[in-house]
Amino acid sequence: MLAFSALADTTRFHIIEMLAKNGRMSVGQIGDGFSVSAPAISQHLKVLKEARLVRVEIQAQKRFYSLNPSGVGEIEDWVLKTSNFGKSGWMLWAPFFWKKRLKHLNIRKGKNMANPSEDKSNREIVITRIYDASRERVWEAWTNPQQIVKWWGPNGFTNTLYEMDVKPGGIWRHMMHGPDGTDYPNKVVYSEVIKPERLVYTHGRDDDEASACQHHVTVTFEEAEDNKTKLTLRMLFISEEERNKTAEYAVEGGNQTFGRLDDYLRNG
Repeated sequence: MLAFSALADTTRFHIIEMLAKNGRMSVGQIGDGFSVSAPAISQHLKVLKEARLVRVEIQAQKRFYSLNPSGVGEIEDWVLKTSNFGKSGWMLWAPFFWKKRLKHLNIRKGKNMANPSEDKSNREIVITRIYDASRERVWEAWTNPQQIVKWWGPNGFTNTLYEMDVKPGGIWRHMMHGPDGTDYPNKVVYSEVIKPERLVYTHGRDDDEASACQHHVTVTFEEAEDNKTKLTLRMLFISEEERNKTAEYAVEGGNQTFGRLDDYLRNG
């Protein structure tokens, strides 16, 4: 099936992820999430269109892309039909592999499987602050490895940065050093990067307890009056129980971290 070949490429898979989460997007909006050239993005979109995974609308001089429900549905149908088929090689692992990918996309026949009306407030922590700096300046402080190490973390914390690749599929690994000498290994995996508007990633520990501590994070950078920036961070946990375990130190630590960013933006 041509769709499997199309999704084998990491960039194209992340384009499908972006469309699953955001719906209809322009070529420019899609391209902002990647470090590759505009012609390369156009070529990836062409492959996805030929594989019937996306559809395109042309308005004036712009092209807008969205998921093609029938094309995505064909993948799911194939997975369901072949889940118990065959005993040799690739037929054993292929259904499992694509089930995992479909689950990661969180879509079924082109529709988001999550209930849009679901109240997530009992699983979510939200922190918001307005900064006296441009959106581009705040974005740079949040995504430039040389800058973020200077302010990231609650009061008294320092950081050792191992890697930071801000792109879909990229990883940010760092060690936070507490004022009492305790080290906290962190690993972030980016799923969406739309400069300078939005970051989406999973955040957990960079050790054996990573999966148990992982949560989903969305950071939005909104323009405010007088060239200021409204920064909103949303942490979404798998359950209310997990949220409550984290709430006390996450809220206080998050507010302190936002305060340190404010000091950094003011004083450099």
